[in-house]
Amino acid sequence: MDRNSALKAFKREVLDMGADACLPANLPDGWIEYLDGELSALDYGSDDDAEEESPACSLAAVLSILFEKHAQESLSMTFDELYIRMAEYRIEIGLEIVCRRTEINYNPATLANIFTNRTVECWKTS
Repeated sequence: MDRNSALKAFKREVLDMGADACLPANLPDGWIEYLDGELSALDYGSDDDAEEESPACSLAAVLSILFEKHAQESLSMTFDELYIRMAEYRIEIGLEIVCRRTEINYNPATLANIFTNRTVECWKTS
């Protein structure tokens, strides 16, 4: 799926449902995989395939969550702050993938505690 089509589909299937739908625990498997690919392709500093990959859907999800958390129509932050939020979202996506594919569970992020340096509790199920 090309970037433009992906962003349009992400808007229709996720963003239009509200910020809560952007939380990793609420995302369908297909979007979890897609966002993981976007965020992994960033590789935070690598120039490989920089023009082919765009984190547009992930960025839209992060911004949607931030708008909701701050109950604002506009946001102001440095690139460093945004970079940190993207890295945190990447970890949240990873936690959700681990939970879905293994016997390791965790306390998923909520709108109230995502991007807050929360304590993540993990446990094994058998």
